[in-house]
Amino acid sequence: MLLSSLVPVRAQNRPLDTTPEISLAFPMEETVDGVRAKHTVLINDNTILPAQSTLRVIYIPPRTDDDRMRAIRSANNSDASWTRDNRLKDTDKLSPSELARQKISRETNWPSITNFQLALANLGADDLRIVYIVTGATPEDFKFYDQRLVLPEGMLLAEINGAVTVLAVEKTKPAERAGIKAGDILSKIGERPIGGSLTAYLNDYHVIKKDAIRAMKSSFPITVKASDGTERVATVKLPPSINSSFLDSPIIESSPKTSTNSSPTNTPSLTVPEVWEKKKPTQPAAPNP
Repeated sequence: MLLSSLVPVRAQNRPLDTTPEISLAFPMEETVDGVRAKHTVLINDNTILPAQSTLRVIYIPPRTDDDRMRAIRSANNSDASWTRDNRLKDTDKLSPSELARQKISRETNWPSITNFQLALANLGADDLRIVYIVTGATPEDFKFYDQRLVLPEGMLLAEINGAVTVLAVEKTKPAERAGIKAGDILSKIGERPIGGSLTAYLNDYHVIKKDAIRAMKSSFPITVKASDGTERVATVKLPPSINSSFLDSPIIESSPKTSTNSSPTNTPSLTVPEVWEKKKPTQPAAPNP
């Protein structure tokens, strides 16, 4: 059964509406070890999903406004605090929602692309999350990553054949309003050439957008190349007001740390997102979609 049965989707919490449909555009492939990311993908403003990462599950957290959670809050119980600290002891108390979240991520594995497509097509976008494992992790250092799936400026981007390529565009979002379409290749942001690296693009994206906000500009340019080879400049609009604090945080790339000599000195250092546990998970049978 799809995980949406655990979480009633609120009327306003609708699935991601993209062109083409994200359930078909998200690059996945089935292997003997399960479903993997076919390409390196940008899954939110700060996180890059490396190619060949093992995809475990896509879900939204259980709701916290049920009767039990209200009772916990009214009693000023410490259970209401949320945490993902992997150092918790068995005696530490977790909220019911947090226990459900950890159960989903640690015990659920979908070996079929169909399950992921159903989740992407049906789960609400307000807090859509993806759980994955970076390839190459050893049983002694096995890491789960739990990250939100939010399309920056409404674009699903991937590294394909040495180019940052648009796989899908979210309807009504800045990228679509700027005329960016699936199949376009991003060649420059501002005056900075992008090349084929999502890491380079994401670093420049943060800098260009932050500079535009500081200068009180209403937009910033992205140069795109269409499938016929023609280039054009797309003007990506900024919202009337924005909290820029997230732009000051370092970019997260969910991959093994690289030598500091390989990163330019003027770009933020890459950090590894928090993990839940460091042991090889069990592989229970996949639930029916």
